[in-house]
Amino acid sequence: MIDCGLLETVALVPRLLKQLGTARFDYIINTHLHDDHINGIIDLLPLYKIGALSAGFERPSSNLHKRLFREALKLGIPVEQA
Repeated sequence: MIDCGLLETVALVPRLLKQLGTARFDYIINTHLHDDHINGIIDLLPLYKIGALSAGFERPSSNLHKRLFREALKLGIPVEQA
């Protein structure tokens, strides 16, 4: 489990994952749709092979949610909405 959403830690997470030898994720599951958690996920998407992204429904008022789904789909990552 990784919480990579806070702006201060966004750059730290990929560095730590590299040290752990992480090259892919079967799933990225966003447990709740707070913007402070989504921001870090967006930054991870292009860095790793990701099997699927699972997240709750898009909030129409949140541009960050729209960007998360748009970026995942642009990279060919299937998006599952619960």
